Amino acid sequence: MKNLVFNEEVQNSKKNIYLKNKPLITHFSSVHSADDVRIYEREIRSLIESKKYKITLVARAVSNFTPDCDFVPIRIRNQKRFNRIIKSNLIFWKIALKRPPRIWHIHDLEMLPSAIVAARLFGQEFIWDSHEDYFIQLESDVFRSWIPRYLVKCTKKIVLAVLRYTDKSAKAILGPTEAIIIKYNTSKKFVVGNESIILDFVKVKPKYENQNFLFLGQSGDSQLLSQIVEAIYVMRDYKLVIAGRNCIQEKKIIQDKLKERVVFVGWLDRRGLAQEMEKSVLGFVTYADTLNYSEAMPTKLFEFAAAGLPIVATPNKLISTMLMNSFGGVIAQGFDAKSLRTAIQFALEKKSRWENMSLSARSWSKKKGNWNNSKSQLLDCYELITT
Repeated sequence: MKNLVFNEEVQNSKKNIYLKNKPLITHFSSVHSADDVRIYEREIRSLIESKKYKITLVARAVSNFTPDCDFVPIRIRNQKRFNRIIKSNLIFWKIALKRPPRIWHIHDLEMLPSAIVAARLFGQEFIWDSHEDYFIQLESDVFRSWIPRYLVKCTKKIVLAVLRYTDKSAKAILGPTEAIIIKYNTSKKFVVGNESIILDFVKVKPKYENQNFLFLGQSGDSQLLSQIVEAIYVMRDYKLVIAGRNCIQEKKIIQDKLKERVVFVGWLDRRGLAQEMEKSVLGFVTYADTLNYSEAMPTKLFEFAAAGLPIVATPNKLISTMLMNSFGGVIAQGFDAKSLRTAIQFALEKKSRWENMSLSARSWSKKKGNWNNSKSQLLDCYELITT
């Protein structure tokens, strides 16, 4: 376990005295990277700012990132799911048996069995943070895609059993939407959404004259990047800026299609993201037409709205509802390239329409898309289970 590094020594004696009697909270994610926006930028930073807890983050290591808390990086050379699960659970149990926290904050389904065993056998307490609707995912093609056909029914029963045991074992359950939380039977459940920290983007001032379209996220079929590329191919005056960790093979395909009209900027921190928004005219919030994205509440929708950057979105159920309420963008009629192109053209057809969408998005963000709404729920949850 060479990669297991405990930052036992704090930076100075003042910090050591300050943290001495604080409850130790360990956020654990085997799937998400250490710089994940929901986990680190919102939840962990909010807990640090409350000055009531000592935080340790256990998550996948990323370059050029140093969190403002103790950090145990998970480094996995072989990224296959089975290897990741084994390595992550070994790290979990090394911590659980050596230096257990006051509360585990679990972010991934594959870590729930270990958390439940630690709770039942050793009295260790945990919070389950359900980022997605796993009950829907069990019925989706995504679930079936990584499970051999002859194991699908058995695996589904096991996962459902784990989720039901979580009801009985978790000290509290969090989820980004009411539709997810309502499926759990515990009384201690809280809606902690993916809203934006408005201060990160309040100074951003995008312009109608800008010629960049901004895409945030991963490449692949799930976020329809290839459809976006096809949609803007004929719009010669505009460039596509792609921010995120994208595979090299898809980079080459996109570059061959758009030539000099595509720019890959990689993963961006809050400041870098604000700078790209300032230079953009539209932001994309696009997801495939699948069950597991019907109730998606993507972080980027709130970030674009906070920056006053009009949005072009696919007609996924919850995304459509939020966009209709905010008047902050255009919902495409379908999930194909032609529908996306029509939505883009409509958004850019009139400057006055674009400006109204920008103002409406920012106004909605202050009222409904503000992280402070969920921050209070997060802190209430911790107050309830640690006192």
